[in-house]
Amino acid sequence: MVIFLDTGFILALRNKDDVNHIKAKDIFVKEILAGIYGKIIVTDYVADEIMTLILNRIKSKAFALKTKDFLFNTTKILFLFIDNEIFYETMELYFSYSDQKLSFTDCSFLSLSNKFKDQNFHIATFDTNLGNLLANVT
Repeated sequence: MVIFLDTGFILALRNKDDVNHIKAKDIFVKEILAGIYGKIIVTDYVADEIMTLILNRIKSKAFALKTKDFLFNTTKILFLFIDNEIFYETMELYFSYSDQKLSFTDCSFLSLSNKFKDQNFHIATFDTNLGNLLANVT
């Protein structure tokens, strides 16, 4: 089993001012860290989005550094780089789902769900467009 963490979920988890903070923290501690969904995975695309959003919206280098430490210094979170195969499938899916307002990163989760289909794929996201397409835990 695997669970991928989406950008909005991680930001809600890390940011006490986020409207979904309490819900994200509750799900993360009671379900995700408890291992209910298996391995916890964050992709390089999500890390890119998180760092960009923190500096553009929250405007805090300190918060960005703490979030980086959370992602990369937590032994329970595995980091996955998107490979060429996933990238090209993501590109195809991006145009196939263009009417559903999915970002390129969202489409990478659709591609990853195909790759990890034998591992009971889950996602933690507050994005309803994406969450309606995958096994969402929120």
